[in-house]
Amino acid sequence: MEEQEKARLYDSLMGQYIQVENQISSVPKLSLEEQMEQIDVTVKKLYSEANQMRVDDFRRQLIRIQTEAQNIQFTV
Repeated sequence: MEEQEKARLYDSLMGQYIQVENQISSVPKLSLEEQMEQIDVTVKKLYSEANQMRVDDFRRQLIRIQTEAQNIQFTV
């Protein structure tokens, strides 16, 4: 793979990464009142069950993008 092609692919991946980070930021969190009502304070939940699943999926996407970007950097 040529260096210019690697650079374009890397830039594309970083754009995707930023989009996924923005999607995570847009997922609604529990209100402070809901957070305070949690019984187990050692495990603080920031999201509802459904939203936590969405955030987890987004985080898996971030890991996949990071892995692809690293592979591009180390490809000879």
